[in-house]
Amino acid sequence: CTATAGDGDYCALVALQRRSLRSSSGTSPAAAEDSEGGIDRKTGAYHIPKDRPLKILFVGNSFTYGPPPADREDKRTLNNLPRFFKLIAESLGDEVMQEEDTIGGCTLQMHRPSYNPEACGDPEMCQPIDLPRVNSSSRCTIPSGIRLRPTYSPCPQKLMRQEDGAWDVIVLQEQSYLPTMQAARDVMYHSTVEEFAAVTNSLESHVRRHRPLIALYMTWAYLNGNPGRRPGRTEMGCWPVGSPLHLAHLSGGARKWSAKINSAPCQGYALAQGIASGLQHGGDVVVPAGFAWLVARGSPEIPSSCKDEIDQEYDFAPPLANLDMVLNASNARNVRWSTPEEAIKLYRYRGPDYKSKFCEDLPNCHVDHHPSEVGMYLNALVFYAT
Repeated sequence: CTATAGDGDYCALVALQRRSLRSSSGTSPAAAEDSEGGIDRKTGAYHIPKDRPLKILFVGNSFTYGPPPADREDKRTLNNLPRFFKLIAESLGDEVMQEEDTIGGCTLQMHRPSYNPEACGDPEMCQPIDLPRVNSSSRCTIPSGIRLRPTYSPCPQKLMRQEDGAWDVIVLQEQSYLPTMQAARDVMYHSTVEEFAAVTNSLESHVRRHRPLIALYMTWAYLNGNPGRRPGRTEMGCWPVGSPLHLAHLSGGARKWSAKINSAPCQGYALAQGIASGLQHGGDVVVPAGFAWLVARGSPEIPSSCKDEIDQEYDFAPPLANLDMVLNASNARNVRWSTPEEAIKLYRYRGPDYKSKFCEDLPNCHVDHHPSEVGMYLNALVFYAT
């Protein structure tokens, strides 16, 4: 973790998860005797595949596929997490075969296997995909009513097809503020993780000793958090069980919800706890990219006013209660984006005419909440370290 993703205490979470995924005999994941990858169904040990590429499927939205900045000439060149991960891994001698299923702005719920049956031909239920990154020959469909854009790569059927062999890892990335809403976690996030875990556990269970590892992608706080804003508009068709505003109301009200995430430290903490709660619903490991962003930004103190409110949402204890917060870099040279002016570089540039709601009074700030090339590279490093 230190060698690749920065010298931060958040690596303690990575180390803790690695220990929990080793077999009771103490065997290292890298020492698996067979070439299968994933979680051993009997022992719970994680095995890294030997003598073949790691097969990994990324499921999520634009925080995974990475839309390009305004000043990039070729808009088809994305800040793409799966590609960045592959390049880092293979530069260090580890082969990767990566695929993605991404729909911008959407929740994980729209990727559920139960929402996306194979060979769906009913236009009231599903729409066929014919985009630059996934053409019609792929025979992919998604639920009807979702607006599509050329940068998306939607194909939920990849989960079950396993056209290149069984998946070793399946990455789940939730919509960027959904995990901070208690009601949305309860009715959308947790049940979705449970479904992915149940379905993948059944894949080839009669012939394979291992099942895919479910990795929960911890995303990051916006540049200034979410000060004074109610839940914004959403992509059409992406919130099937209620609008964000309705779910915020069920979570204590939009004003109370906004107060809990009104700064980057508060929003980052709420995201971390919310995403980690998926570990109790079938997730195997958290990829703590959001923690890396906080460390890179100087480990700002988490105000007790929001921390206490967030902690109270969990019945017994917050999922990361045993992790020492605030997380700090042991080497100050790795804290490169601690000022607001420097932190801007982690986020996507939208052009000189873009009026950003994420910048407050920062001059020459024209970024949104998506990662820049630097921000996505940091995410990919954390993925490789994990």
